[in-house]
Amino acid sequence: MKKKILLLAICYLIFMTNAFAELTQSDFEKIQTIVEKSVNASENRIKEYVDLKIEALDGRIKGLEGRVNLVSAAIIALIAAPG
Repeated sequence: MKKKILLLAICYLIFMTNAFAELTQSDFEKIQTIVEKSVNASENRIKEYVDLKIEALDGRIKGLEGRVNLVSAAIIALIAAPG
């Protein structure tokens, strides 16, 4: 029984050697570039989404300005009309 446990422990240590590996500077740089690309991509998607929403809001405001101008002109016309 002890031999089986010892054999399993040795096999475990042999197959798990990468658990004791250390990260090198180049590994950190690769991780950093991957994270930066991911962050930049998500920032770009957010900027595009916000730009689309702003453009839609600008379109609504321009439509509202046209209506306000029309109503203002109608009010001025009614005031200027002889009563």
